[in-house]
This record gives sequence, C-alpha cells and structure tokens, in this order.
Amino acid sequence: MAYVTVNTNGQVTIPSNLRKKSHIRAGGFVEVVETSEGILLKPAVVVSKEGLHALRKLAQRKHITKEQLVSACREIGEAVYDEEFG
Repeated sequence: MAYVTVNTNGQVTIPSNLRKKSHIRAGGFVEVVETSEGILLKPAVVVSKEGLHALRKLAQRKHITKEQLVSACREIGEAVYDEEFG
C-alpha cells in the first residue's frame, strides 16, 4: 500500500514501482473508475474513432470480414504488448 498526496489541481503521483508494474508511462492513459471502495485507476489503451473508421473502410474495400479484422487486431495488439513489455 502507498499513500500519495493530492495537489491543488487534483493530481496525484503514482509511485514508480506501481507505474512500472502496471505498464503506465508518461503521456499514457488510465481509466478512472468509481467503485464501492473508492477510486480505481486502470491502465487504458485509447484508439481514435477516426482511426477505427479508416480501418473499417479499408477492410470493406479489401473484403475482410469483421471476424478476420478483429483477429488480426488482436494478434497485432499482442505482438505490440510483447514488444513493449516482454
């Protein structure tokens, strides 16, 4: 357990050992979730709507099914994760 202070802007500094363990990097995103026990911060990946629409249009032009596209994205995501975090 770690205690942190909240500054005047409502910001906290997540201890470095927890950031490393959770793969949270400077400029990265976290999801803020209200729970019955308090506030939970979860690492998050954000994808732009524009990027998703462009990908969908490309898949349609190439006659790629939704299942094929999802499978390919999952494989790419896993490869990127492995590359980044081992």
